[in-house]
Amino acid sequence: MEESRTHVLRSEALPISICCDAFQDMYARGDLLDVVIRVTDGHEEDAQNDGSGHLADGSGEQLLAHMCVLAVASPVLRKMLTGGFKESRQRELDASGMRVITLHEVCAAQVKGLLEWIYTGTVTAHSMLELMLLGKLADALLVDQLHDKVKQHVLSCVTHETCADILQCAHHTGLSDIKDAASTYALKHFDHVARTPGFLILCEPLLGAL
Repeated sequence: MEESRTHVLRSEALPISICCDAFQDMYARGDLLDVVIRVTDGHEEDAQNDGSGHLADGSGEQLLAHMCVLAVASPVLRKMLTGGFKESRQRELDASGMRVITLHEVCAAQVKGLLEWIYTGTVTAHSMLELMLLGKLADALLVDQLHDKVKQHVLSCVTHETCADILQCAHHTGLSDIKDAASTYALKHFDHVARTPGFLILCEPLLGAL
């Protein structure tokens, strides 16, 4: 009889990496999506529940994703999905019975960008403001890698000509770390930054802080 022994198998590529590729492919194809992300921009009234736990139609733009992917990517979304927040313990379902979570005061483009980052590790923004709004959402949902990438990229773009515009965008989005860094740059290079068109239209709180 063979002596009892432990057998250990090791793979050069982690099986979870295969899962990541599979989820990326399923997201692109729209396969096995099991959660609805309902987006409200702050100007819409909250959807009225019909009393059955189902959402009324027309209650803001809706995006689809995989629950387990969202849960891994964001501790905040994980709590929303698992009932870790008081308001999420009453589970919402759409008409087909699919789980629904709601993100308030964001636009669908930001959430689409976030999902693109989560699934592919790449996202494209078409303006500095759009990029920082994405960073703001990542910060709120604790998607730290995306927030750090946004900060790193924005700060790499700070020059005499762009500093005031970046400072204004950071103030608008509430990204204090970028705002502080841009303010420090503006003070250090004040003679140059003050001559740019963007400096002339800075809001009063920013001018006062400088």
